[in-house]
Amino acid sequence: MKGVGDYAAVDAASDTVRYGDLQVKILSVDALIRAKRAAGRPKDEPGLIELEAIRQVRAHGNDPKSETADKVS
Repeated sequence: MKGVGDYAAVDAASDTVRYGDLQVKILSVDALIRAKRAAGRPKDEPGLIELEAIRQVRAHGNDPKSETADKVS
């Protein structure tokens, strides 16, 4: 994946979350930002603004948990 790397790098840059009864891996916010920046697509710019805001909120300890997806330790 451009900006993140091969499968092993993507796997390492992913978080495991619980969604209902399932555990799934999703790309971390930081890795998603790197991938979208590396893609260089204008259509990703609005999403990058939102992702940067999410990263900033999380960095300041104000990370409200989603009701449907909880990060697995």
